[in-house]
Amino acid sequence: DVHACALLSDGKIMCWGYNSDGELGVGVSGGSTVSPIGPVNLGSGRTAKAVACGRHHTCAILDDDTLKCWGVNNNGQLGIGDNTDRNAPEATAVNLGSGRTAKAVSAGSDHTCAILDDDTLKCWGSSGFGQLGYGYNSNPNTPKTDPVNLGSGRTAKSVACGHLHTCAILDDDTLKCWGSNYNGQLGIGSTTDLHSPSSAVNLGTSAVSVSVGTHKSSCASLANGGVKCWGSNAEGQLGDGTTTQQNSPVDVDLGTGSTAKMASIAAETACAILNDDSIKCWGENLYGVYGTGTNIPSPDNLPTSTVLPAGLTVKNLSLGGNRASTVTACAVMNDDSIWCWGYAGYGQVGNGISDQAFTAIP
Repeated sequence: DVHACALLSDGKIMCWGYNSDGELGVGVSGGSTVSPIGPVNLGSGRTAKAVACGRHHTCAILDDDTLKCWGVNNNGQLGIGDNTDRNAPEATAVNLGSGRTAKAVSAGSDHTCAILDDDTLKCWGSSGFGQLGYGYNSNPNTPKTDPVNLGSGRTAKSVACGHLHTCAILDDDTLKCWGSNYNGQLGIGSTTDLHSPSSAVNLGTSAVSVSVGTHKSSCASLANGGVKCWGSNAEGQLGDGTTTQQNSPVDVDLGTGSTAKMASIAAETACAILNDDSIKCWGENLYGVYGTGTNIPSPDNLPTSTVLPAGLTVKNLSLGGNRASTVTACAVMNDDSIWCWGYAGYGQVGNGISDQAFTAIP
């Protein structure tokens, strides 16, 4: 959550930021870097198709659809059969099951989930609150033989791992969340934990994408162009103009005529890419993660427009950070450049500084 990695057009991975447990994957642990380093050695001739950053571990799907993870492994989140940290990818890929490969991966604080080639879902690592979805509280350090039971005949289209909870969009475009629910972050109308995906979130329409905050909140972008969020709202991170906790989804007020393509939430800040490829952010703005040039939060707890570099629009957006004081935003622009802003105490804006950045910088 205080490091970042980029997948380049040639399939290489470069990482920057905090490296306490080897999460940058370059063969050493400790320290931090304010500029991208690498590329990560994925194995002879191997390149990557996708990369996911957790709190202190990283996972990548390779060009042959195998999965490798590195970094901290105290809860078995690397999926390699032990609890020993790795500061670079192992030669052997994660064993997803006989003949199985990975289509998508998400790395949470201390657990990991992957959607397999048959659209089933497997999770491993910490399960103290049932965030793996298997209905028990042990910490498997390899993927289980059986996939997560998403419901009769149901498979997964996307998955998002947070700190203590997980959400997945299913093949019928419904959304299910499980794990810790002490702030209503599962969106099921209560604060009861779920140890398996037993209840769908009532979104009122189909889900397009889902993002889960490090601790307490979740957001989904919808087929109708809306965004709904739920859970803790102490800093206005649900975007509904209040600071009231919501145990069920509420509409984010994106402004008259505005719709969204996707949303990302981390800790107590959320941002969305709008239909015109601009960005709006809401919630905590302690280190300028709105990208507006200040650290002043929205006075009405409603989304605020990010100031983008002249002539550029946004293709993709990701927020990271395990608490309000460490949130950083990074965006891929229409010219394929990467710009980041927000907290940079460990160099995670990747441009050579270790201070906060109140506006987007390359």
